[in-house]
Amino acid sequence: MTEQTIKKKNKIGAFIGKLSPIHRGHITSIIKASSMVDELYVVCSYNEAYEKKLCVNTLYKQITLTQKLQCLEQELKGVPNIKIIGLDEKNIKEFPEGLEEWFTLFNDSFKSINIDYFFGGEPSYESILQKYFSNSKYITINKERTEINISATKIRKNPYKYWDYIAKSIRHFFTYKVLIIGGESCGKTTMTDILGKYYNTVISTETGRYFSQKFSGRDELLTHKDFETIAYEKIQSDNFAIQNANRITFFDTDIITTQYYCELYTGHKNKIVESIIKNSNLVYNLIIALPPTIDHVMDFQREFSHKLVGGHDKVTRERAMIDLIDYHKFYGQDKIIILEGNTYEERLKNILSIINKKIEELIYEV
Repeated sequence: MTEQTIKKKNKIGAFIGKLSPIHRGHITSIIKASSMVDELYVVCSYNEAYEKKLCVNTLYKQITLTQKLQCLEQELKGVPNIKIIGLDEKNIKEFPEGLEEWFTLFNDSFKSINIDYFFGGEPSYESILQKYFSNSKYITINKERTEINISATKIRKNPYKYWDYIAKSIRHFFTYKVLIIGGESCGKTTMTDILGKYYNTVISTETGRYFSQKFSGRDELLTHKDFETIAYEKIQSDNFAIQNANRITFFDTDIITTQYYCELYTGHKNKIVESIIKNSNLVYNLIIALPPTIDHVMDFQREFSHKLVGGHDKVTRERAMIDLIDYHKFYGQDKIIILEGNTYEERLKNILSIINKKIEELIYEV
């Protein structure tokens, strides 16, 4: 049965899919289906083994059932006649071998609810559903993809090319993440700001730098509680950048750097910050260290800190950068590129070349 208007109301429908990942084609089809019935169940069918297979040789990141349901709730919030449920297929075989088991799972989930209409994008599903639900009808939505010409397969292979088609609530799973690290006065903040503008995206700022302003830049006055606050605020800044990024985002330092300076200024690590580092799921695609190849710039924040870090001469600043790199390697962040260039122009040219090459390799290697 092709797409058409359902005349008789008081009917219940079901839109079934694996939604790997959720894209605008799914959302528009679901909304259209919801207008044809009084109540629509959006059924996200999830098989962990199948999801892992989808990730092979693609840029797709495995997303849990709970995460998918959260994203669906965000995308479809405000559509009154939609209910979202998940079907966890962990105890049944993959399609098509587990077809009988799947329908048993489906019926157990709905029990006394009778589905009058099934909706989907594949006409081939009609014969299968008719076998098990003879009193229900199958309606193909957007079969020719004339409204939104996209598929989950295309997105999995190249999410950056089809970024605008990915549902906004799920884009953060695909965001390309670049961390900028280095000692003080190496140009991290300026470089991160420039990269954000160049790539037209949101960045994560260095929270510790601005936090110390209330002490006139005297970092030696920071307490362990202060470093905990800095770490929590950094997490919020990181999450906001990832959630709102335009394909790529940049981080001006990270929580490991926060722990580095905590140990530097207080003499030992902070247990809470350490716990945050160990439990963080944030994985950077690229880490770039900025060496002190530009002139040191003295500002209010650095007037006192140099007494603790040993001075602002080039040798000391280079040693601080190496120490910070080693600190990251201790936490398993060992894939670090040291940026070359003795002028702002050279450094910008080189960092753009590195980033563009990495993204290009990532896209075309699949």
